Amino acid sequence: MMSVLFYRIGATLAHWLPPPISMPLTALIARSQYHMRARSRRAVLHNLRIIMGSEATEKAIHDAAKNVFSNFGKSIYCFLRLPSLSLQELRARCDYGGLDDLARDLSRRGGFIIAGPHLGPWEIAGACLSAAGVRVHTVALDHPSAGVTALFQDRRRHAGIVSYPIGNSFSLLSEALKQGGCVALLIDRIYGRARHRFSMFDRKVALPTGHAALAFRCRVPIVTAVCVFAPDRVPGGGFKFVFNGPYYPDLSVGEEAAIGDLHRRCRADMEQYIRGYADQWFSFITLEGEDQCPEISLP
Repeated sequence: MMSVLFYRIGATLAHWLPPPISMPLTALIARSQYHMRARSRRAVLHNLRIIMGSEATEKAIHDAAKNVFSNFGKSIYCFLRLPSLSLQELRARCDYGGLDDLARDLSRRGGFIIAGPHLGPWEIAGACLSAAGVRVHTVALDHPSAGVTALFQDRRRHAGIVSYPIGNSFSLLSEALKQGGCVALLIDRIYGRARHRFSMFDRKVALPTGHAALAFRCRVPIVTAVCVFAPDRVPGGGFKFVFNGPYYPDLSVGEEAAIGDLHRRCRADMEQYIRGYADQWFSFITLEGEDQCPEISLP
């Protein structure tokens, strides 16, 4: 009950308070979480020491960690404010870097997967793609509070994003791709029990493989991408896409090898994005840790 009340109050304030007031308030609340949530803070610091390397000073690492919390708060604020943003405003505030044209072209050819880490305002990323005329489908965990889940789903629908539960979603995502849709997946956390561990940042990290399997079985390419905050884009704050690909599955080498190749390409790009925007990577568990979310079921 308290969770849904908290989010509803936040959504109301995000809608009615002007950004010059609501943004500093959001930053203050978010920064306070850095001090209050010791476990999350330790995990973020642990990850940043790995990502930023031995040359980074402890001050630089702690400053980046504080920015992670601040940027995460800003990301939630933007998501809660989605109903107040028109499609025209989203397009004006976003630097697509050519991803909008590529996405429309791939959709006409039969759909594609866009994959990346929990970096930057990913819900805004989906809304910006939708604003550019791309049909976006994704999967999302239900919040422990049914009211919060309904609030989140309402915002996704408003932005034109179709969201499915993670469990048993393979057939739904396959059908979306057959219709020329874009399937957007976050691939830096394991969804369920760790079946495989892969090398990332010279650590053995549990990662999902569903995105690569989906690409192979549906014969569609993967584009890796992140949407990051770009404060210089417009006076009120903007966003920009950074992306690589498309990567097509090599159908001549067999399923296992093709999936492995796609997965390697995605991991390499994720490392690039996370190193480049370490203070916008919202991972509050250690790289070596595991999440307990259910995995996308493969038939």
